[in-house]
Amino acid sequence: LLVKLPQILKLMGAKSAEGLSFIGVLLELLAISGTMAYSIANKFPFSAWGEALFLMLQTVAIGFLIQHYRGKTGTGFFLVAVYLGLFGLLLSPVTPVSVVTYMQASNMPTIIISRVG
Repeated sequence: LLVKLPQILKLMGAKSAEGLSFIGVLLELLAISGTMAYSIANKFPFSAWGEALFLMLQTVAIGFLIQHYRGKTGTGFFLVAVYLGLFGLLLSPVTPVSVVTYMQASNMPTIIISRVG
């Protein structure tokens, strides 16, 4: 549930994001978003995807902290706002179900790339 909390606390304690890949965090966020959107679109119970919600919130926080500790706090806030807006769009009827299904299907390659990058 709070799997990334130690990493967040370590970042805040060190006041540095040295060694973390922002692109890797974004790719991980993409994979998490695909899981959540697919689960919500298919009306899965919260118990099936609720953990992904907490993982998403923590990953967004890490992305923000990376920007913040690189001296780009404004960019961090902007990226959080853009992500939340895009995620809202992803959950809306405007987004075809095929897009959400594709995101879910591409989770494993996305996670692997995020770990390598």
